Amino acid sequence: MVRRAHVNRIAGDVQPDLLEWTPPQTHLPGPEVDLQLFSPLNFRPPSGDAFLYHLTDTASATRYLSEGLPLQDDLALLDAIVMVNALSENLPDRDLTVLRVRRRLVRRWLRKGTAEGHACYVLVQNASDGT
Repeated sequence: MVRRAHVNRIAGDVQPDLLEWTPPQTHLPGPEVDLQLFSPLNFRPPSGDAFLYHLTDTASATRYLSEGLPLQDDLALLDAIVMVNALSENLPDRDLTVLRVRRRLVRRWLRKGTAEGHACYVLVQNASDGT
């Protein structure tokens, strides 16, 4: 004799449709956040706080442009004045690129953090204290 398993169902407990499931977002596509690349030589950010910046090597910058920005804690986004200070501290002969994203387009993924003693923002999947 074969017994059937008995499952107690809670009212409203519905198994999700796996065909409609979408995986969590792990990257922000460059075009969706207005990702731009700039040379650090003579970098002059516009006034205001509409943009956030990240200083990285050119190979990584190109990868971010094609694959998107990762939603993880190790990508520090800086305000303009902090970026200008970071550029003044780095050697001009290094192969560096400045990334620029529009703050309002990444706001929902921002979390406050610190990088090398400077206030910054990091991109995370579920941020609650972005500005």
